[in-house]
Amino acid sequence: MKNVLYLIIFAFLFSCDDGDIIGASLDFDTATATQCGEYVFYTFNDNRTEALFIEINSTVDLTRRVGEFDYPSATVNRLVFDGDATNFFCNDVQPTEPQVVQTWEGSYSNLSINTTLEETDADGIPAEDEGQDPDGDGDFSDSLDTDGDGLYNYIDADDDGDNVLTSLEDANEDGDNNPFTNPTDTDGDGTPNYLDDDDDNDGILTRNEDIDGDLNPANDFETGNTVANYLDDSVMLENVVTENRAHPYTQSYTNEIQIFTLILSFEGGTTTFDSTYDFGTLNFTDSVTNGLED
Repeated sequence: MKNVLYLIIFAFLFSCDDGDIIGASLDFDTATATQCGEYVFYTFNDNRTEALFIEINSTVDLTRRVGEFDYPSATVNRLVFDGDATNFFCNDVQPTEPQVVQTWEGSYSNLSINTTLEETDADGIPAEDEGQDPDGDGDFSDSLDTDGDGLYNYIDADDDGDNVLTSLEDANEDGDNNPFTNPTDTDGDGTPNYLDDDDDNDGILTRNEDIDGDLNPANDFETGNTVANYLDDSVMLENVVTENRAHPYTQSYTNEIQIFTLILSFEGGTTTFDSTYDFGTLNFTDSVTNGLED
């Protein structure tokens, strides 16, 4: 998607004859924006000889500040280069080439960044099926946490806290890699394995059927058996395990940057873009390793 801003500037000095009108355009790829430092954003035109450039002074991490916030004091400029400027930004030492041949100074009525967050534990179950925001009021603080470990199920890779990952607690007979649909329930107690801390109902918690203590009950087998101890109610071996295996999850942020009533000025001429200008979208993902890891 592209945003094209057509500019009409009147050249007063060192340009065309008096009264001439110069037509130009801001033609930037607004599918993505790039961040550099804290906090510089820029996007290029197709041949990367022009950039629209935003700099915001902030003491908060504005790209992880979920919600829509205004930044009325940001700096906005259009830079025109005499060559490919792909490597112009984000350098400790400013390159000698290309040279900036025009700097259009910008002002605006408002600049906003709308940041949304999606979190996932990659266990194959959609967040809405893991008790995320059960009353639908947008407040996730009442989300389901089956094992009470402080991680809501939708960001908990081990929902029942038995040290067998949720994604591995389903035979996947329906082939959809989703433990929520047609879930495996070894002991037939009505609670699927991925939410059952005693999968075979033998009175020994699944996590304590980890005889070798490697935080993975799924690889512990009684001699001659092909079924793991934690799924075999005839095996009554116990090793109390208090540690938890790693529970990483990911946070994906989407930052949509918009400029309102953008005004650009160069050599005495100004132009106003009255509607909303979609500067671009900045996406990134964090991998979170929570306190349940050793």
